[in-house]
Amino acid sequence: MSIELFRNAKQHDAEAIASLVNLAYRPLEGCGGWTHEFGLVAGDRVSPAQIRDILSQPDALILLGLQGEKIIACIQIERKDECAYLGMLAVLPALQNAGVGKAMLAHAEYYAVNRLRCDHFVLSVLSVRSELIAYYERRGYRRGGQKLEYPLAAGVGMPLQSGLELVVLGKIAD
Repeated sequence: MSIELFRNAKQHDAEAIASLVNLAYRPLEGCGGWTHEFGLVAGDRVSPAQIRDILSQPDALILLGLQGEKIIACIQIERKDECAYLGMLAVLPALQNAGVGKAMLAHAEYYAVNRLRCDHFVLSVLSVRSELIAYYERRGYRRGGQKLEYPLAAGVGMPLQSGLELVVLGKIAD
């Protein structure tokens, strides 16, 4: 199954987006795709209220990938200081490893360049998620050496191990 349509999220999509993101990031044991945070972080990754807050910000948006009417993927883009900060890339677990995430990321980069006029992309990943870091590196992202503390105050879950941090990756558009 592939993405048939891309569109910008609306406020009424908040529940469905939160559900997708939480399913992709924090599935029940044995129910996840190839990459998730099970065993690393507890609790929801995002709430519908947090999604609505993102969608109300003037320099932020969430792109959706749809199959028919069903949301199968999403990614957040926030424009800051001439850069496009990408985050919350999520794909239905059953469709992970089928090119959906790759298509969603490529569309986000295209959107950032052509609509937001940003040619520098930045994202952050839990430093212990080597498989995900490798995924982004295969798509041209590079580590810049910057690390961030886990964002406890952001309400994105509680780390299950001490010292959990984020690694920052960047890419310049081709």
